Amino acid sequence: MRVGWVTGSAYEWTQHWALARDLFGCREEDLLAVRDWEGSDRLDERARAALAATDETLRTGAVSEATGDRCRRALGDEVAYVELLLAIGLWQAVSQFLRTLAIPLEEGVASWPPDGRGPA
Repeated sequence: MRVGWVTGSAYEWTQHWALARDLFGCREEDLLAVRDWEGSDRLDERARAALAATDETLRTGAVSEATGDRCRRALGDEVAYVELLLAIGLWQAVSQFLRTLAIPLEEGVASWPPDGRGPA
């Protein structure tokens, strides 16, 4: 969801919002915290490390050694870290694809969150 928010992909943000809330039972307050995760106290260290890696990748194109070490500690193993890196890259590519082709939300799907603040 952070990739969708930072890149301004309304499609990605909205679709992930619905899946996270409805399928995985995430609380809306936690989902909203992704927008300003550094200023939020709602997220645990695993989420914060993953979000730091996401932001760093979006900003510089890679994860630094220090952030990578933070992720490995928080996630607990190398396989989870590699999966995180793959997910960040995948969703960055999906976001670019959606934005470039201006893929609209499906008919009848309302943009989320309900406070009207869409992706940056």
